[in-house]
Amino acid sequence: MNQEHKKLERMFMFSEIAACLSFTEAAKVLGISKGYLSAQLKQLEQELKTPLLVRTTRSVRLTRAGEQLFNDFKNIRHSLVDIERNLASEQQNIEGMIRITAPRQFSESLLMDCCFNFQSQYPQVTFFVDSSYTLYDLSENDFDLAIRATENPPDNMIANKLHSYDYAIVAASQYLKQHGTPQSIDELNQHHCLVSEHQTCWQFSDHSEVDLVSHIAINDNFILRAMALKGQGIAKFPRYFVHSLIEQGELIELFADKAKQGQSIYILQPQLLYPSARVDAFVKYLRSELVG
Repeated sequence: MNQEHKKLERMFMFSEIAACLSFTEAAKVLGISKGYLSAQLKQLEQELKTPLLVRTTRSVRLTRAGEQLFNDFKNIRHSLVDIERNLASEQQNIEGMIRITAPRQFSESLLMDCCFNFQSQYPQVTFFVDSSYTLYDLSENDFDLAIRATENPPDNMIANKLHSYDYAIVAASQYLKQHGTPQSIDELNQHHCLVSEHQTCWQFSDHSEVDLVSHIAINDNFILRAMALKGQGIAKFPRYFVHSLIEQGELIELFADKAKQGQSIYILQPQLLYPSARVDAFVKYLRSELVG
């Protein structure tokens, strides 16, 4: 590979000589000595096993092989310019795919609306969203952004805090009509509580806690939310996950003044020297919509 690299470098030197038809002028353009340039051309002719220039004390002209190489190399240089322009467009234009990994709850509750609204402003942008709880390493996986709930964002990532969230204790009105509304936190252990896997108690902002009575534990908040909506028990969720249902009256919030603070939501991105314009624009948009 190194030999091919050096050969390409010598072809660039040759093309400059061919364009100037002067070793002296070509050496000035390239910022190298005339002697070094002459030696590199000689090496190139030996590698290609053909003379490229006819040199006299007064002039330089191309051989037929030199003319052919000069013309062919013009196409290579044009291709390199196109590559550079395409890469510049990739960095500067708000277009192309943004790949995001985010928890399912956050994706459904907040992220997808943001993606839709951003795409309506920038129709050339597309999204791929991995909606899961897999903690991908952005240094090794092909994601532009990750959404994480954490208080300790990784040091090797650019971390922008979006917001913190608290929890909401909720139940459907039909459950409360049938079983009564608990008047104190201690009364929760007299009710059917819908809990996630390994959850044995709920904690509150005043540092109180209550042991839970539940006949079923599920590792999916979407199923728990559906059960709560059906009036099958009292549940605890991140507020953003049930905010719209509370506002619409489909779920009733209990003990709102004792809501416990949850974690912070961060948007993470790899530390790149030249991040793309589309990713930067989307991060700014998310922060404008969700920071709080």
